[in-house]
Amino acid sequence: MSKKLQQIPEHIDELIAVFLAGEASIEQKVELENWKNSSAENAMYFRQLEVVFNESNFDESSSNYDVDNAWNKVQNQIKQDTKIISFTPKAKGPDYKLFIRSAAVLLIIAGISWWISLKYGGEKMFTINANESILIDTLPDGSNIVLNRNSTLQLAANFSKSNRRISLKGEAYFKVQHKEDLPFLIDANGIIIEDIGTAFNVKAPDDSSFVEVIVEEGEVHFYREGTEGVHLKKGQGAIYKAATKSISTFEISNPNITAYRTGLLDFNSTKLSDVGIAIERLYGVEVRMDSKIENCIVTVKFDNENLETVLNVISETMGLQIVRSQNTITFKGKGCTN
Repeated sequence: MSKKLQQIPEHIDELIAVFLAGEASIEQKVELENWKNSSAENAMYFRQLEVVFNESNFDESSSNYDVDNAWNKVQNQIKQDTKIISFTPKAKGPDYKLFIRSAAVLLIIAGISWWISLKYGGEKMFTINANESILIDTLPDGSNIVLNRNSTLQLAANFSKSNRRISLKGEAYFKVQHKEDLPFLIDANGIIIEDIGTAFNVKAPDDSSFVEVIVEEGEVHFYREGTEGVHLKKGQGAIYKAATKSISTFEISNPNITAYRTGLLDFNSTKLSDVGIAIERLYGVEVRMDSKIENCIVTVKFDNENLETVLNVISETMGLQIVRSQNTITFKGKGCTN
């Protein structure tokens, strides 16, 4: 028996469509912003429609789909399954009407049945992709996430109702709304990170070679299924290496490891090798350097500067040559001058 959830007002769908089409008035923008901020569920609902709008790239003149037929199918599906979501526009205007109808086409073509099931539960899965941009979002349970570039989160449509389990590929920062009766679990390549009232960062590359967790607040339980694992507190980190199937812990010595979420780089007598790691994580590039300069010391601070500025300041300060080749940056130098 499905649970009865809060119904999305019909005019909200129309308001979102007008906003995404760039036709919203200031009054409409304020109304939409207030509605989004009133609950995590509203914010998630808006983001879902925004994703459809941004990814569809629709153009009425170039569409090869039978829009009217698809629109009718979606209307029939909504009537059969639930009346929680309504896409029917009342006001006239080709821009947002085309968006809503094109969104319906995308739902039919892609088979995204979770769109409706997300509102009343089920075992369907929902995927959040960061692609080439860092993504800041709020989960249905109110937990905040920062998803690094080219990273993916997957969660069940009934997330926050009967479970709070997430799968992660890539890197993400979590500030979790702690619930004793519903633990927040992250599955990263088979390694589990369990929230115990925390804010923490997890890195789990696609090659499954390692999983790393860094605790900023509170405590986490870090373990492989069937093993005891370790408990980590603020200022501690751990890394699981797949090759040895072992977990090792460490004290956090590089405050710039999660700079991708803040844009801040603060180097205070920092080794150049650690500077390179921070640049990689923040700007999504690969940094290489001569071994003879890895231990050179850097003291400088950057606040949301672009990559070119950071590289120029470091090269001038350290007397280094910087070579760029596509997505790779190489530091070259004769040795340390400090």
